[in-house]
Amino acid sequence: MTFGNAEYAPYIITVSFSVLAAFIFYLYRTKRLTSVFARSMLNVSIPLRRLKIFCIALAIPLFALAVLAPQWGEQEREIESEGSDVLIALDVSRSMNAADVGTSRLERAKNAARRIADSVSGGRIGLIVFAGEAFLLCPMTSDKGAFLMFLDSAGTDSVNLQGTDIGAVFNEASRVFSKRRENSKLLVLITDGEDHEGSAAKTLERLKELGVSVYCAGVGRDSGAPIPTDPSGYVTDRDGNPVRSAKNASFLKKLAADTGGSYFDISDSFSGLRTVISAIDSQDKNYYGTRIVKEPLDRFAFFVIPLIFLLTLELLLPEVRRH
Repeated sequence: MTFGNAEYAPYIITVSFSVLAAFIFYLYRTKRLTSVFARSMLNVSIPLRRLKIFCIALAIPLFALAVLAPQWGEQEREIESEGSDVLIALDVSRSMNAADVGTSRLERAKNAARRIADSVSGGRIGLIVFAGEAFLLCPMTSDKGAFLMFLDSAGTDSVNLQGTDIGAVFNEASRVFSKRRENSKLLVLITDGEDHEGSAAKTLERLKELGVSVYCAGVGRDSGAPIPTDPSGYVTDRDGNPVRSAKNASFLKKLAADTGGSYFDISDSFSGLRTVISAIDSQDKNYYGTRIVKEPLDRFAFFVIPLIFLLTLELLLPEVRRH
């Protein structure tokens, strides 16, 4: 069994237990079940009273289960697949280990990529990882689960050649997009903006010829931060001083402007992702034909029906004996 609203489970369970505890406290304070005086004065039927209490006590967890949207079993459904293709280029160079954004830059970048993947509805998404070289880690796919699996596996050890070569990213992206005749071509570059090779401007021309828009997501601080190494310590220069890695926002802004894209920063907030999500939604959609998908079956009715029965029964049951 799975639950469609599993992410809200802590809140639903907390509220349900709170309501149940309040109901028990109410019963304790009124003492209606144990008060001989009340029974004699009001002619209360103890069996009926207990049955009403049972109905309410059982209805509370049934309501919680129904709200959690229980699911089991599967059904197949044929859907028409259309959407935009989005290629994400993720910087996995050692400078992305710098922890100047509350966590490491790489973890922040991966969280942004997850949010972008969630926004791609019906389209396909792919992943390039790069450092001193770039390669396609996840081909264009409509399977978000597969994409997220590759994304989770990406790390600073994913690319053997260290350094940062954004030009290699554009070469790899050109190779991916040139194989297809899509209406929508969008590249999201997530990086701190360091570029040690200086070939980005030259290779960017090929992307412009293919009509690819580049959206650059900058991560890191302008003031820079030291780069951690394992097991401890930091990357140092020849004089033994810690090397500081700073975000190069001006370079990323220029790359985005040259292709009709835009630049946004994710160091403090993901609000800038609205820019690229809006761009994805506004792209001309590609039609991918039909495909069969398996969906879990909602079974909340198995809990809603007895819930309604119990609440109705509780309302209809009298609290006093009829003469």
